[in-house]
Amino acid sequence: MSDPSPHIPVSDRALRRGLIGAAILVTGFIVYGSLFPFVFHPNTMAVDPGHYLLSTWHDWDGRGDLLSNILLYLPFGFFTTNALPLRVPSVLRALLAILAGAALSISMEMTQFYDVGRVTSMGDVYANAIGASAGAIAATIIGATLKWPFTRELAERPDAALLLVMFLGYRLYPYVPVIDLHKYWHVMTNNPDKLAAMSAHGIEVAGREAHLFAANGINDEYLATKASRFGHMLD
Repeated sequence: MSDPSPHIPVSDRALRRGLIGAAILVTGFIVYGSLFPFVFHPNTMAVDPGHYLLSTWHDWDGRGDLLSNILLYLPFGFFTTNALPLRVPSVLRALLAILAGAALSISMEMTQFYDVGRVTSMGDVYANAIGASAGAIAATIIGATLKWPFTRELAERPDAALLLVMFLGYRLYPYVPVIDLHKYWHVMTNNPDKLAAMSAHGIEVAGREAHLFAANGINDEYLATKASRFGHMLD
């Protein structure tokens, strides 16, 4: 059988498949990072997600969220631009990648409207669009000519690439992509004053792990004093 694309070297076709695969993986990571932990519920607000999203047009992310959202979509813009057919002009490929990034971001924000613990905000869309734009511009300037480590090798061995992705997913799950790590801090304490002090210093506590001391006839008075005088939570 003759080569269906004799004008395109095999190595270049492998690189193209690798770039397409990278774009798909980045998209999957964005969906995962945007919707984790996948706890959805009916929203009782008397407005649809589209109108609610538009109502937040004046919002901007904080420093940590802004940086993480830009970095999250930067590889999307880069790989999507390079994955599009080369016959499409580079500027048009970059524009399509930016529009695709914005559309993906908007769809994620509207889905987060029904996701427990998530906040739907145009601030995220702005940051995501900035990231996708930066990645697309970088792809237009640099192109796909760089020697990306193992790109051709993994493209030529999709079975190995799949095993690698499965291994990373197994080792990292449940990975939560975030810059502000303090958002996911859990504190082991029974003292409510400690929780209040951490909150006062801008540390957001995601949960509390209680010290469990069962009454045993010897420490009963001690535990009662802790609860009555200091408000300790003996759960």
